[in-house]
Amino acid sequence: MIKEKFAMIESELKASLDGIDMDELRERIRRLGFTFKAKKRETDVYFNGAAAAGVQSGNTAVGGSGSPVSGENGSPAGREDESPTVGGEKAAACGRDFRKTDEALRVRTVTYEDGGTQSFITYKGPKQDMSSMTRTELQTDIGSGETAEAVFRALGYEPVFTVSKTREQYWNRDLLQDPALDRNWNPVTKHAMTLCLDEVDGLGRFLEIEIMVAGQKGVGAARANLHQMLDVLMIPQENATTVSYLEQLMKR
Repeated sequence: MIKEKFAMIESELKASLDGIDMDELRERIRRLGFTFKAKKRETDVYFNGAAAAGVQSGNTAVGGSGSPVSGENGSPAGREDESPTVGGEKAAACGRDFRKTDEALRVRTVTYEDGGTQSFITYKGPKQDMSSMTRTELQTDIGSGETAEAVFRALGYEPVFTVSKTREQYWNRDLLQDPALDRNWNPVTKHAMTLCLDEVDGLGRFLEIEIMVAGQKGVGAARANLHQMLDVLMIPQENATTVSYLEQLMKR
């Protein structure tokens, strides 16, 4: 069991931005008091148990469709020439399949506009409801993404898919009423909220709304606030999805 003091609960919702005027959306975000935080390029390498990924000792990882995957979206994801070979016993023993358990394990590399980079290891637990992407999240920054990938390989995990996107990130601690909207919007939570405008390679444009809460007590309010924010931003509720970018890409 994950110790509660180390885990946060991520309450999240994504929505397609097909047909949405991006300049108008950015203006609504600014009117709400959100502050632009960063524009960056994110590359996420997802891992699965070597046996679940269909990997034998020294073989290439395969994705959910059974085709090899690479460093681009839908293509082989690891650095095989730089990582140690996974021994046959480890590959056979590591049979955990995150597709079946609805978990995720990834190494994220972020490249900022000024050329700086940062890497993170992230674990996400199973989704907790059907109306949002609420789940336990554990994340920590690391010195080297390549070293982390090598460690996972040595433990019997293999890269199975890479998701790449360009992200504009906005942040607001106090959710403010938009004076231009003909409604009295009273936020149901005062948790800090992050809005991300994502251009996902192979998928298109999406909005990601995220609230991090410390325990189950705040999850219900956070979940309601996700859908309320879609209304405030004038994005149709039917554009919302609880399917991750990884899952959407692997279905293609």
